[in-house]
Amino acid sequence: MDEIIVVDTGSTDKTVEIAKDLGAKVYDFKWVDDFSKARNFAISKATGDWIIFPDADEYFEEGKQQNLLKRIKLVDGLGYEALQLYVRQINKATPKKWTFSYYIKAFKNKSCLRYERAIHELLVNTEQELYDVQLEEADIILYHDGYSNPEIQNDKLDRNINLLLKVIEDNPADKLSLLYLAREFLSKKDYESTYKYLMLIEGDLGIYETYNRKVAYYTYLLSTLNSLNKPLDMLQQVYNEAIDFDDNYSNFNFIMALYYIKNREHTKSIKYLEKTIDNLQIIPNHKYLLVNIFDIDKVYELLAQSYRLQGNLKKSREICVEKLGHKTVSLCIIAKNEEHNLFNCITSVKNIVDEIIVVDTGSTDKTVEIAKSLGATVHYFEWVNDFSKARNFTISKATGDWILFIDADEYLNQKHQTDLFNSIQQVADTGINAISICRINYNLKGGLTKQDYKIKAFKNCSEISYTRPIHEFIVHNNDNLNVMTLPSDKVRLYHNGYSEEELVKKDTINRNLQILLANIASNPDDEIAFLYLGRELVGKQDFENAYKYLKCIKDICKVELKNKEKMYYVNFLNCMMELKVAEDEIVFLYNQAINFEPDFPDFHWNMALYYLAKNNILDAIDCFEKTAIGLKRFPQDNFGYVNIKMLSEIYMMIIDLYMLINEYDKVIFLYKELLSYNKADKNILNRFLDLVKDNYPEDIVEFLKEIYDFKNYNELDFIDRVMKERKMSK
Repeated sequence: MDEIIVVDTGSTDKTVEIAKDLGAKVYDFKWVDDFSKARNFAISKATGDWIIFPDADEYFEEGKQQNLLKRIKLVDGLGYEALQLYVRQINKATPKKWTFSYYIKAFKNKSCLRYERAIHELLVNTEQELYDVQLEEADIILYHDGYSNPEIQNDKLDRNINLLLKVIEDNPADKLSLLYLAREFLSKKDYESTYKYLMLIEGDLGIYETYNRKVAYYTYLLSTLNSLNKPLDMLQQVYNEAIDFDDNYSNFNFIMALYYIKNREHTKSIKYLEKTIDNLQIIPNHKYLLVNIFDIDKVYELLAQSYRLQGNLKKSREICVEKLGHKTVSLCIIAKNEEHNLFNCITSVKNIVDEIIVVDTGSTDKTVEIAKSLGATVHYFEWVNDFSKARNFTISKATGDWILFIDADEYLNQKHQTDLFNSIQQVADTGINAISICRINYNLKGGLTKQDYKIKAFKNCSEISYTRPIHEFIVHNNDNLNVMTLPSDKVRLYHNGYSEEELVKKDTINRNLQILLANIASNPDDEIAFLYLGRELVGKQDFENAYKYLKCIKDICKVELKNKEKMYYVNFLNCMMELKVAEDEIVFLYNQAINFEPDFPDFHWNMALYYLAKNNILDAIDCFEKTAIGLKRFPQDNFGYVNIKMLSEIYMMIIDLYMLINEYDKVIFLYKELLSYNKADKNILNRFLDLVKDNYPEDIVEFLKEIYDFKNYNELDFIDRVMKERKMSK
């Protein structure tokens, strides 16, 4: 370069300093909301025969600068006066995904070559048609990363909108500005404004019509109609015009596919997605493409999903394997008389699996019919009182790379489908061979109850299988089970099998007892069976037999009993107390339990109830207080009865006990803690006000101010309503 001209329009950073350090001549120009005026001012300061005019957020391909100079000399000799350069739009966050277009970035320094338009400015020859030529990518690439930063992008969009609105105010017929304004509003997802300005174009860009602008116009309009849920006939009319203009431009078919995906018309979405893929073979990349050849996986994913939803799992799997390199997933279910659950179960994961295997163990309802209607392959297995055998038979029928094995009374939160699918794909080629998922157990009447984590997805290989006839679990033949646990906010499974309705309908407890007793008969030393049998018998309130079997467990610390210690201690303590075993035995077991886990609330809760029944107030208070403390660490545990919803009840029990022994200071302190925890509980506030009704009103108000924010309208309104209700009741 023979000279460098930098025009500064009001920088507050080190722009000027950097420019001068690099040998630039710096001129100041007062910004007047007009890019062309600033550019033309810069041109007026240039003395070279040719001008190269990149933006400050653009840079040239390294090592190719001489190519540009050679091409300038060549085209100058041929009479050309401007050069269009290949400009690649990049984003530093996703460097492999880019688009390109051509812009005039070099031109002769002639008085008739000037910029026009306040924004999205154009170089024109004021005397005749501009004589320009296009350089290819191989000559030199100009990189532009001006929209990499989302905050900067949003600021630029707001700036552009304000400038374009001023232009249109002065010249309402400026259709190019209308198009650009629509584009900026579309980028901000303001579809109503986008639609408004596109309609003003009336399908005719007039003198400003070029190929790029026309495909941009149709892309913006189709996208907006789809986003605003306009009638199909409007969308279809614009689509027909668009493909008449260029039936190889993929945006038009892709937007129609998105419309039909949204409206669950899978056969039509397949048609337009396949056309999109064909288009991308012809025009693989372009500035305005919504998906380009680098995003073709996204199109194939949507196509595979559409085939799945259509019921063509074979075609879906073919695309996943051949085009996306995905590991295939087989959904496996064993079922018996699950017509009331199976539809929810299968449809909750159908979109992310490649085949559905349902093994029926003797249904007499419509389970098999429902399974087949949802695209499942159904196999039959004669029930032999062994869940592992049924599960392993199911696995043997699966052909996927991974197994997703869920129970018929479970279903996936549909918001988490993608996260589960992606998690399987991400770990498929790692050392992880199983995935544990949070399972929420809920009661059909009472809502959520407990949660636990279960291995629900694992590699389909001969080394991994289920073991134990009941309360079965996954094992690896070589003890090489490498489990990844997904966070509960990422993937969540819901299970209603422990609700009262389901337990009664399936006679679950008696079925479990039958299997466990048969297991013990064939394996008298199976301590896991003793533990589960004890738990089932406690559920039936057969404490005497439960106690007998739990006592058969010699060492709860054995490896095979790991993670089941809480279940053991909770049920054993329950049995001892119901059977009124000697206190020293109960206390001994309690001490063992808290030595294992000092904060588990159920251990303390059971002892609190035990001491309360014996009228041992002080020890009962101590254990209730430890229960409340434990709930902060274990707010809800699958092996416990006590949960955080009982905290207010526990506090009130402690308060009542302190009242019995006249510890009023502690009563007041506990009310303060309890009301701070649950400010909107009218019952608690009323009980406190009953207690202090004889105190001075100003003392009561001061106490309440320590808990409630009297400047907060909602909190003050709550207190006022409680006070009025109390006054009316009196």
